[in-house]
Amino acid sequence: MKLLLVFIGILAMTIHHVSSAISDKKSISNKEEYLKSFNDLRREYAKKSRIPNMHKLVWDDYMETQVQMNDLSEYGKTMRVSRRDGNDADKEWRHKMVYDYYWADSTRETMIKQSIDHHMAGLEDLTPHQKRIGCAPYNYSAVLDGENIITETMCFLAPEGTFASWNRTRGDAGSKCTDGYENDDGLCSPVAKSEKVTDGGSLENSQNGTATNSSGINEKTYGIRLVFLLFVILTMF
Repeated sequence: MKLLLVFIGILAMTIHHVSSAISDKKSISNKEEYLKSFNDLRREYAKKSRIPNMHKLVWDDYMETQVQMNDLSEYGKTMRVSRRDGNDADKEWRHKMVYDYYWADSTRETMIKQSIDHHMAGLEDLTPHQKRIGCAPYNYSAVLDGENIITETMCFLAPEGTFASWNRTRGDAGSKCTDGYENDDGLCSPVAKSEKVTDGGSLENSQNGTATNSSGINEKTYGIRLVFLLFVILTMF
């Protein structure tokens, strides 16, 4: 009987540990609203700057987990990083990068080269062929031009690891979409309602782009396994 109580105690502590580990991961409070504001920003820029191939982003839970784990293994290969939601100095720097330094066609080649080794503040959010995004709270600070830059959110955007999609002649927003996408008021939106992703899951593309690709450890799965283990232990006594 004492042995049984010990097993139950261990299980209780395990359940508590699992719940704590999952709840400790910080997430964006309102992902749907956050994603919409992101796509509104991309649509506005595409129309204003005549970007013909700006794609609509959909939320990816796996990429959110990568941000939480600070997993940069695919950086520069199949994804890029955006540090955002910053102080006034950060907002001013982002505006300069987008509209002062790299807006003109004559700066495109330089911008693409700079992106190989540098984080391109503001422009990371607007890279045309990015299609998936995951974000999480992440504090960052740096000094640029004598100003203290502070940001509170980090996002991973995929599948483009370079700025290659910037290398396109200007045209009407949404007029040069990739296969499987169509013009949706200036943004290239998915035609199909779902598409397969590399981890075998399904990334559902709803009209507002807020459906998610669930991945990672599921708390319910843990619960089922633990209940089964408890049942096995009880049958032993």
